[in-house]
Amino acid sequence: MLLNRRSEYAILGLIALARKSANGESSGYWDVGEIAADASVPPNLLRVLFYRLAKDGLLRSQRGVRGGFVLGRSPERITVKDIVESVQGPISPFSCVSTDDDPDDCDRYDSCELYGVLRRVRNRVVEELERNSLADLVAVKQQESTSSKRGTFAA
Repeated sequence: MLLNRRSEYAILGLIALARKSANGESSGYWDVGEIAADASVPPNLLRVLFYRLAKDGLLRSQRGVRGGFVLGRSPERITVKDIVESVQGPISPFSCVSTDDDPDDCDRYDSCELYGVLRRVRNRVVEELERNSLADLVAVKQQESTSSKRGTFAA
C-alpha cells in the first residue's frame, strides 16, 4: 500500500495547524486557506481532507466568521496511522491482511504462501506509523528550521 497524495496533504496540513497552535498564534479556529498556504497544498483539497479528519475526531470544525479548524486532541495523541487511516482507510498491501482478523473472504487463506509475509509487512508498517505522532513530526520540522538558521545540518 502506498501513501497517496491525500495522506501527504493531510499530514502536511496537520503539521502546519499544530505548529500554529504550538506557537500560540491564536487560541481560536484556523482558516483552512491559511493552513493550506503554510503547508503549500491546494486549499480546496485540504478543506475536504480536514472535514474527513474532523469526522474521525482528529480535528474540530466550526462554521461562520470565526470558524475554521482546530486539533481535536493533543498532537501527542494523533498518530500518523490515525491520519492515514482517516484519509485512505485500512493500511494494507492486500485486502486479506487489512485487519488483525483472519480473512473471511479469501478462499486461499489456509494454503497461501504469501499471507504470512504480507501480514508481517502490514504489522511493521502499522507499528511504525503508530510510533510517530503529530507532535513528533512538528518537532522534526522545528529542529530542521532551527538547524538551517544556524547553518548546521541535523542528522
